[in-house]
Amino acid sequence: MRRSAETPLRLVNDFAPLEQTGHACVMTPATALDKQIERYRQMTGEQRLKIALDLHEFSCNVARQGIRHQNPNADEAEVERLLRWRLGLANSEKQAAEVSIARRLAPTPV
Repeated sequence: MRRSAETPLRLVNDFAPLEQTGHACVMTPATALDKQIERYRQMTGEQRLKIALDLHEFSCNVARQGIRHQNPNADEAEVERLLRWRLGLANSEKQAAEVSIARRLAPTPV
């Protein structure tokens, strides 16, 4: 059943409005972030570190697939070399951005 413009949306707990669709309610991005942070705070440092390392490995695997797609003749050593280059480039760009921000925040000499 569709809701008309006059039908008000109902809120279910702290989730997004539940429309009369028969589907489960949908969580807003802000609520999802709050729930995620709440769960992270309940974890040990080791659990949070494992998540971070797993995400890093996942992102490296995605990057490797992209490198293989762009360089179909590359062997594994070449893929790893290109991955390290990409990671170094990303780190260099991050450092440059941090320096730029620090310079903008630094007091101007008199």
